[in-house]
Amino acid sequence: MATGTKAEKALLQPGMDIEFSTRMSAHVKQEQSLHSNLPKAFAYIMNDCCTDGLKTRLIAIPDYESTIRDDQLALPTAIKTCVHENAHTQYPPVTVLTHWDRLLKLKQAEDEDPPSYAKHFEQQLKTVKGYIGSTFTDGFAEQMPEYKAHGYKHDAGKITALLAMHVADEDARIALADDFIDLFSHYKPKETKTQLDLKAQTRSEFETCLFLRSASKAKCGSLLTTLQTQYSIGKEQYPDTIHKAVDILTVASTVGIRTPPTSTNPTVILAIPI
Repeated sequence: MATGTKAEKALLQPGMDIEFSTRMSAHVKQEQSLHSNLPKAFAYIMNDCCTDGLKTRLIAIPDYESTIRDDQLALPTAIKTCVHENAHTQYPPVTVLTHWDRLLKLKQAEDEDPPSYAKHFEQQLKTVKGYIGSTFTDGFAEQMPEYKAHGYKHDAGKITALLAMHVADEDARIALADDFIDLFSHYKPKETKTQLDLKAQTRSEFETCLFLRSASKAKCGSLLTTLQTQYSIGKEQYPDTIHKAVDILTVASTVGIRTPPTSTNPTVILAIPI
């Protein structure tokens, strides 16, 4: 039995040696690729993702040259430390304004595809929301006629009917009903589901508008003009989510905008697949 086992091992060993050699060669290539690309990843983060101020703070770290430079894995920790310390030493309104300014100045790079640009935009938007919350458009939504039209309204008839069950005197009942309605008017009623949905929609539309505002004008300038033109004639085609905006920008970048060949029909048509 032992002799048979050794024979089997001897028979299998050449194949296992070949498999080991193949896997080891692949591992060595992956390791070499990793080591050659780590400095590139480090340079990308430093040059494309860090502001000049952050670069200065990173380089000023005492052990930057020995433990951080060209180490893509150590860099994120160092960035987190610098940003955390800066947030606690900077005047809070300045911090908020700085992040808002970065969001408003964010632009899609010419070689950046819409999904990558969306990821970049949403990261900065998330940073801004971390400081000011997600309800910054609620005040605007509350002024909209649609929001006011769907607000909860106190039913004077129900109040009067309820009082009729407990108050016999009619004059006293009417007076109490008026007092209750006056009292309720001083308190903000609970928002209806329609109102909450409208706030969420308004927030999404605003964020999408910011996203489109920063899109590459070279690639999508005609699209943005078309959206505004269509809206001005009562045909709203603005996307209401960033996801939909990405789809439209992708189509605009690859297909473009088409217009009818005749001058008798000036309507501009979006080349968006259905």
